[in-house]
Amino acid sequence: MKPSDITDDLRPFFFKDGKYLDPLIISVTGHRDIWPDAEILLMDSLSDFLTDFFKKESKKRPQRPIVFLDGMATGADQLVATVVNEVRNSFDPGFITLIAVFPMPEEDYIQDFSVPETQRTFEDALDCVDAKIALSLTRSNQELRNRGEKIHRTEQYVLLAEFLANSCNNLIALWDGQNFDNPKPGSTTDVITRYLNPADDSIVSLQEAIEPYRNRERCILTKRLKGSLITLYTPRDSFLKQPNLLYPAGKTAIVTFPKSAQQTVFKKMDKIENKKWNWYKEGLHFQCAGCGGCCTGAPGYVWLTPEEEKQIADFLNISLDEFEKTYTRMVYGLRRSLKEIPQSNYDCVFFNSETKRCSIYDVRPAQCRTWPFWDSLLKSKSDWDEASQSCPGCNQGPLIPFEEIEIRRKKISV
Repeated sequence: MKPSDITDDLRPFFFKDGKYLDPLIISVTGHRDIWPDAEILLMDSLSDFLTDFFKKESKKRPQRPIVFLDGMATGADQLVATVVNEVRNSFDPGFITLIAVFPMPEEDYIQDFSVPETQRTFEDALDCVDAKIALSLTRSNQELRNRGEKIHRTEQYVLLAEFLANSCNNLIALWDGQNFDNPKPGSTTDVITRYLNPADDSIVSLQEAIEPYRNRERCILTKRLKGSLITLYTPRDSFLKQPNLLYPAGKTAIVTFPKSAQQTVFKKMDKIENKKWNWYKEGLHFQCAGCGGCCTGAPGYVWLTPEEEKQIADFLNISLDEFEKTYTRMVYGLRRSLKEIPQSNYDCVFFNSETKRCSIYDVRPAQCRTWPFWDSLLKSKSDWDEASQSCPGCNQGPLIPFEEIEIRRKKISV
């Protein structure tokens, strides 16, 4: 890369005093239709991973900046942008840069956000970025535009897939592991397969896209420069309709390039994970001991759906607005959780410490109703055994069959 290949808006992120900074470039890809119940868990998992990753990178190569390339689409792209923007506040200014990459000119791209709610989330996501790149129309799309016809948007998303895959050292993918053998053009899986198997004749990359008419050299990153593929398992809205999708949301898998990731992770993923959940195929014993241990202890979250909020407010005979102000807190600007009382060992706001009972038991949230059959506690027998150390109801009482456990586990991702 030469200084002349960088536009003025991007120059500060790649050069300092005329010297190329050789940033670690991370592309972002992921599904638009994330299962709503998994969003917070994904943000927590990604936040923990990135915090640890940034700390290691800042110690290992303190002078090397990190640049994120993010398409800013609804769903995973915007979620990652929000987390990156929040996490980087704990590090030196300029260490982490977030660049939006549009698959087409911005005036065309914003048509993807025609609904008021998606417009708002798109604008909020753009508030996080330091700079923007808009890919040019392909030759065929430019011809359509010149004739006053609609462009083929999929063609532009294929261009974006190639750009993201070829321009980065590392790739972060929020993905459900599906369709790896037959990716839809321009999809998340298409980005992943292009990253793992770069085409020799590909020229679309960061350098090429920034100045496409001046720099015609092949700019694809070599395999030697590739780093790692980082995937966070991300269930989609169709999750509950696909019983074979049994991974815990937010599960992180890291594959260092150029290992045969298809063989070690993706193609065997179903087999590995289905075996994992089968460890309790004979069922598990559980009977609530009424100890209140799951309502107190270390700080955490008790997630609420809008329906649950209204149900509890009605039960308390107060307005929804009063309920939210008095008993809930907003997390990540996305979802509400019940408040905790720090002075009382982080008891849930509805936990009665004298009676050891929940004061809204009849209308308690799904997260409370499904305890202890959460995916985080069922990942392995050792996780279940660890939970049983603090919950006297585990391994006691009647046998809960596998089918019933799965219904509860899939109700909410915790």
